[in-house]
Amino acid sequence: MKYCIWNNKGGVGKSFLTFCLSTEYALQKPDEIVVVADLCPQANASEMLLGGNGDGQENQFKLHEAGRTIAGYIKDRYTKSRFGMMGSELSYFVKVFDYNNSVPENLFLLSGDFELDLTSALIRRVETEPIKEAAQRAMTMLKDILSAFEESYKGKKVTFFVDCNPSFAIYTELAMFASDRLIIPCTGDFASLRGVKNVVETLYNPNSGKDKESIFNMISFSEKAANLKLNLPIPYLGIINKARTLDKKATVAYGAHVQEIKAYFDSIKDIKDKNDRNVSREVLVEDIKDCNNISLVVNYNGIPISKLEQKKYKVYDKDSQINQSQIDPFLENINKVINHL
Repeated sequence: MKYCIWNNKGGVGKSFLTFCLSTEYALQKPDEIVVVADLCPQANASEMLLGGNGDGQENQFKLHEAGRTIAGYIKDRYTKSRFGMMGSELSYFVKVFDYNNSVPENLFLLSGDFELDLTSALIRRVETEPIKEAAQRAMTMLKDILSAFEESYKGKKVTFFVDCNPSFAIYTELAMFASDRLIIPCTGDFASLRGVKNVVETLYNPNSGKDKESIFNMISFSEKAANLKLNLPIPYLGIINKARTLDKKATVAYGAHVQEIKAYFDSIKDIKDKNDRNVSREVLVEDIKDCNNISLVVNYNGIPISKLEQKKYKVYDKDSQINQSQIDPFLENINKVINHL
């Protein structure tokens, strides 16, 4: 199963959730193979997995220099085999434990890369080549490399988590065409609600029948998917991240926005794509409590939540105290999400 984690809004915790879900899932499922594909130029999920800020940044840059990243793959694919597999797809994945022994040994990474935006032009060039099925081959580049990895572990269950950046770039399109299910993280505010609606409208264009003459029907992503005969991921899980639990007046507006978001998730049960494929079902919704400074410690040290202890951790040159009372409720929420996967 391939899960894509995306919202058309920054700051909702996509990369942090990708780290938490992938590491905890891998710890709980030692007989499975877990892969993170980082489709974000900032490569935050990659840095956390590879050892956190500092060590993780250095390790990620070494992978960039060696061409063992998603951008390296796209560049090589463009020069060596634009319209099909190269045969070297497995060489772009790394075993995360080799860089960070805090994570389980069944976790692999296709690293993000700051050059991903630059490689967008290469994908677009392949897409517009005057060759039959050129666009389809361009749009399935990520699907190809993930499929090659999955095929290499035939007989074992392989679960993928694809982390995306907020904007809908061409490499975000690759992520959508490679994924089976969509996880939409958000926070309890109006901007997040707008972001969730943008996700649905961008991917599925649910209002297309209301104005058939609209120019947006001609250029919509759902129309592109239909023309290429490619499936889109099913909206599967909404995660209301950084949930507030204090019963104060300041949280009244927050609670109202949360209810609006949950109502919207409930309203998209019957979406169909342009291939007349029902891409929706009841969207599961889970809350994840605000983890306070846990995220700072995890970002800096690359330690899975369940391996944190009640003690002080270094974050740059300062000590940051983590208490069990912070760890337990956050881990409980993460585990509720994992039970749906």
